[in-house]
Formats: sequence, structure tokens, C-alpha cells
Amino acid sequence: MYRAEVDVAVVLLPVEEPDLVVGTVFAEHGQTLAVSSRDPLARRSHVSAEELAGVALIGVCGPAPGYWRRAQAPETTPRGVRIPRGPEVRTLQEGLTLTAAGRGGMLLCEPTAASYTRGSVAFVPVTGLPDSMLGLVWHREHENARIRAFAQAFGELS
Repeated sequence: MYRAEVDVAVVLLPVEEPDLVVGTVFAEHGQTLAVSSRDPLARRSHVSAEELAGVALIGVCGPAPGYWRRAQAPETTPRGVRIPRGPEVRTLQEGLTLTAAGRGGMLLCEPTAASYTRGSVAFVPVTGLPDSMLGLVWHREHENARIRAFAQAFGELS
């Protein structure tokens, strides 16, 4: 439900709601797979998206739309092979704790992975998945000159 508390937000895409406008898309980064440092995949230089069929992906629970949760923890590989479901978490820290314990793997963008160095978790680049992207988003019915000017200036900076 829209409560008019925020004019513009930077969000992790995708956004599919018809009442929201996705403005500037920026911060496109490759995906990494966080796995326990004890997992055999931890020693690999990269994994393919198809290899995710052998990893229980830790998902996100909470109020996010189903399509968004599936983008963060896909249900199938690009070729349609089922990816096992791991536990669902509310926070990144909770997910990394479960990852370290060997309860599953998590997909994270490269910058997020780089900022969470833990000896108990390894981050392996994933090939064959769309990049993780952030975008500037606002409510369509509340767009105004100030929002358009902000979006234009933001787009020029990114």
C-alpha cells in the first residue's frame, strides 16, 4: 500500500508493479554464489548458472513480491532445471550465517560479496545469470517536476 512517505527510492531490481516507474538503472554487477568455505564449490574459480541445480538456494522471506524473491533465488536454471529451495531469511546476516553453516548458498552481487569477507564463507562468481541491478523508482501517480529533475541529475551522475 502506498503511503506517500518516500518520493524516490533506490531498489534492487526487478520492479514490475504498473504503478511504479523505474528510472535510471545503475550499479549493474555480476552475481556471486556465497557458499560455506567447506563446500567443494568454494575452491572453484566460477560456477555456471546450470550448476545451481546442485545448490539449495537460500531465499528471502517477508513482504517482497514473489517475482522479486524468485529473481534473488531462482527456482530453475536458465535451461529449466529445478534448483532446490534452501531456508528463507529476513536479513543478509542471517543468510550468511546459514551459508557458513552449510545450510545452502546465496546469490549476491559482486560488491556485496566483496564487503562481507568471512573465512567461513566463500564467494564464487556465477556465469550465465543476468546482472544484479539497482534502479531509481517512484510512484507513477506522484511523479512531479522535482522527481524528474532528481532522476535526471541522478542519471547524469551514474
